[in-house]
Amino acid sequence: MASSWPPRTHARTHAALAIMHAAVCPALQWMVADYTKFTPGNKPQPNFLRIIEQIPGFTDTADVTPVLISQLNWPSYNIPYLRSIFNASGYPAMVAKYGAEYTYESNSRALIFARNVSLVTDWMSARALLRYNNYLHDPLAKGDPITGSISSRGDFRTPKPVAFGGVDTKVTSMRGSMGPDFDLRVFAESGPTHDQLPFFAWSGANGAFASVQHTLVPAEFDFDTVMFEM
Repeated sequence: MASSWPPRTHARTHAALAIMHAAVCPALQWMVADYTKFTPGNKPQPNFLRIIEQIPGFTDTADVTPVLISQLNWPSYNIPYLRSIFNASGYPAMVAKYGAEYTYESNSRALIFARNVSLVTDWMSARALLRYNNYLHDPLAKGDPITGSISSRGDFRTPKPVAFGGVDTKVTSMRGSMGPDFDLRVFAESGPTHDQLPFFAWSGANGAFASVQHTLVPAEFDFDTVMFEM
């Protein structure tokens, strides 16, 4: 994690540091925004936004600033963007077997991001998008509370609920991350989403989690968004 908060480090350098220390990491995508390459009101310069994707034994990186400029957002949803990682992870075979839900461009989350991102105008609407799960009523979700929405709720899966899903949300901005002393301001909410669904409780899901140990973990996650300054 030594390279994860480099306020004066360029994106390309950060990517190189991440690759050096990626040997024991699982499958991940890191996104690095270099604010020295962006002035509000102007297009970002090349290498403003660089991603690093990694699987055990292999890491790749790319400048995705042109994509950001083209679609005005960069979504990330658990499917590799870089073709090298996509292929090495076995996704082509999954696409052939199961269809579009395993593609980067046409899975449910990709389509929901593309449809809803224009609604984001401030931190509250960004938070709402990141915690969105309307699987019961959104046709893009296809009735799936896990992969069918932005923030998963595995406890609503039928017939076998699972204690799996999005566990929190953090939102910041350029202004919030670039204070005079590189202070960081983050809006965060603990627990699975409960915007369109009831809040998560270990006693829920018809008792499916009755035997799950959750020592020092709240029995219910009915929390509001809180601002942190660091």
